[in-house]
Amino acid sequence: PVETYDIVIIGAGCAGLTAAIEAADIGAKAVVLEKMPMPLGNTIYAGGNFNAACTWVQERDGIKDDMESFYRDMVKVSQNRCDMELMRMFCEESPNVLRWLTDRCAIQWKKIDYQIAPMLGRCHEVTGPTQPGGSQLTKQMLDEVKKAGVPLLFNTKVVEITHDNVLNCTGVEAIGPKGRVRYIAKGGVIVCTGGFHNNKEMLTRYMGG
Repeated sequence: PVETYDIVIIGAGCAGLTAAIEAADIGAKAVVLEKMPMPLGNTIYAGGNFNAACTWVQERDGIKDDMESFYRDMVKVSQNRCDMELMRMFCEESPNVLRWLTDRCAIQWKKIDYQIAPMLGRCHEVTGPTQPGGSQLTKQMLDEVKKAGVPLLFNTKVVEITHDNVLNCTGVEAIGPKGRVRYIAKGGVIVCTGGFHNNKEMLTRYMGG
């Protein structure tokens, strides 16, 4: 069997659900494939903390900050091992991430606590009835994905990323309740399977071990 989408997203954690919401918002036909029976990755076990600077939440709580010191501190925490360009983008986009989560996903935030090095009031923690914060985040993002009409296919394990003769990505093949299915992705595949937390070599290289 073959199913055709604009975008195929692998993984139903925070990254995958974000991609699904964004895809729906630009009018793309997307699908999320998740090998587990529900979102059981890192996100639901996390505290729901977002390290960010110059945000509306800091302003709400009377905290003054500046982007350049945030960037320098993040580089220092990584022991100067981070990708500098990527870290710069992470820092500069962080207030937009908080605003998007608030406005698009109705995420609410605790009063800022002074945790996460270097203890300067940059720890934005998700609040709500479900704990920990990562579970609350997942629940609300799942609700938005469902409202947007993006199919979430659980118990569906991607076993191959497919390509044409010149190695352009064409989609994936996955095994799930329907058996082995080919999912064509006209606009590409987004891999959102757990970040690099399970990769010791990458952790050591970019976070100093």
